[in-house]
Amino acid sequence: MSFVKEIDGKEKQEGIFLNEKKKRVKKVPVISIFDEIKKAKSSVITVVFDGIITQRLIDVCEEKNIGTLIGARIAELEKSPNKTKIFSFA
Repeated sequence: MSFVKEIDGKEKQEGIFLNEKKKRVKKVPVISIFDEIKKAKSSVITVVFDGIITQRLIDVCEEKNIGTLIGARIAELEKSPNKTKIFSFA
C-alpha cells in the first residue's frame, strides 16, 4: 500500500484517512488521531498512521465502522476487534 510507504520510517508522525476507493480523505497529526477518528465521516474506511495501535484506537474505529487500522506497531490488546482489521508495518 503506497500510503504505508509514504509514512513508514519517515518519522512524520502522521495519519492518513482513506475512503472505499483508497483515496485520501484527510491527513492528520498522530497526536490528534483519536479525536480525528472520533470526528470522522462515514466515508472513512481505512486509517494508516505512524504510531502504535492501542485498544482505545481500535474501540473508536469499531464505533465509527472503520474497517482497517494500520499502524507502525500493535500494543498489547485486552480484546480482539470484532469488525476492524488491524495490521502493523513494523
